[in-house]
Amino acid sequence: MLMGTMARPVGLGLILGLISARVLTGAVHSFMFQVNPGDPMVYLLMALGLAGVAALATLLPARRAARIDPVKVLKAE
Repeated sequence: MLMGTMARPVGLGLILGLISARVLTGAVHSFMFQVNPGDPMVYLLMALGLAGVAALATLLPARRAARIDPVKVLKAE
């Protein structure tokens, strides 16, 4: 449930990030060595890397929450 909840903001962030990166390529062109600013492989690899980090950041708390016994939580409240 937590992974599904986090997928929407992560996807939206990736889309907005890819659009803004494409728009701002002219500003950072001088910092990109031996890479074409319009290379789709760079955008794909960066999006996959960021999605992987977001999945890992969501997976760790989700696993911890899944280990908690619901009966103990309900008794505590």
